[in-house]
Amino acid sequence: MTVKVILKNVFVVSLAFTFLFTAFNSMANLQTSLNKEDGVGAWSMSTIYVSLIVSCMFLPNFIISRLGCKWTIPISMIGYILFMGANFYAVKGTMIPASIILGMGAAPLWSAKCTYLTQIGVWYSKLTNQDQDGVINTFFGFFFLFFQTSQIWGNLISSLVFTPDQNKTDSGQCGAAFCPSDAKGNGSDNFSQTSDKVYTVCGIYIASAVIAVIIASLFLDQITLDKETKAEDRKLSPQLLVSTFRHLFSSPIQVMLIPLTIYSGVEQAFIGGDFTKVYPPYTFCLFISLFVFLFHPKFEYFFPLYLPMYFRKFEYFFPCISALYGHLFSDKAEAAFANYRLWESLGFAVTFAYNDYLCTDTKLYVCLGVLGTAVICYTIVEVMAWRKKKYSADITN
Repeated sequence: MTVKVILKNVFVVSLAFTFLFTAFNSMANLQTSLNKEDGVGAWSMSTIYVSLIVSCMFLPNFIISRLGCKWTIPISMIGYILFMGANFYAVKGTMIPASIILGMGAAPLWSAKCTYLTQIGVWYSKLTNQDQDGVINTFFGFFFLFFQTSQIWGNLISSLVFTPDQNKTDSGQCGAAFCPSDAKGNGSDNFSQTSDKVYTVCGIYIASAVIAVIIASLFLDQITLDKETKAEDRKLSPQLLVSTFRHLFSSPIQVMLIPLTIYSGVEQAFIGGDFTKVYPPYTFCLFISLFVFLFHPKFEYFFPLYLPMYFRKFEYFFPCISALYGHLFSDKAEAAFANYRLWESLGFAVTFAYNDYLCTDTKLYVCLGVLGTAVICYTIVEVMAWRKKKYSADITN
């Protein structure tokens, strides 16, 4: 594989994921608003992350060893299309099975993407005589440069379709004062949409996801991994599940990282499940896209000042958690990152599960409680890591 072909494949992977998550991220942001009846949206999102937990433990190596990285990516994307298609008739009978399929495909999808970029990064470093870690980091940086724009495009689409002719906001029912039970009782809702608009958005998002599948299928090159495929990888095995919990019970640092990792899922689920529903709907798009900021400049509260600062933090916080795991557990990366996916997905699943049962102020207290616990435990992690480093230095000297 030549240098140009490698760079082309980095671009293809990045573009395909951007099209896919332009659709999925925005659809996920809208679930608790569009599909609020019987908690269908919240339960479907919770189901995605529960099935993702199971998938992470059993499927990635099995699927990749049989299909290869190239075909694992577009085939796994089909689950996302089914999920978005289920939104045309959003009841538990369609959304829950679609969510299970999506969650089961998500782990192989992301594992294949990471493996693909890492492998071609190794080849590129050898062809160009560059530092291997530096090249891989650059490839992942380029990927996330594209990927993070998916929130912009997706929310632009939903903003264009759903922007009402008139804005009617009842401040007493918004923000921390919002309770799902009150909304059900008095019919107050700040995001009621006609079916034709919902179908329009679903159709656009499905088209975007189909484009992602086509891009990955036609333009992404198949690769053969340098790492030899083990026989156990070609069959379903609980090996990763066992190593995940063995690592958890044998590493005090990993135990102390659990609250921080759970908070990662709790916070993202709160933003996607509550913020888009309980505050006037255009405010979420306000800090996601400049378009909405320019054409809705009259929002009088503090969000225009706060939200850019929040997303500045958001930009660094979650990549730093991944980097922290890689730094602390470089010798047990597979088991460590399985723990990361496990506890973050648990945070997502639990937060979406109680979404329709707690008032927003209670959810905020939960977020603050988990965050406070995470800060305390992370401080302990820093002390433990410092002592470990000091002990290693003393032995060396």
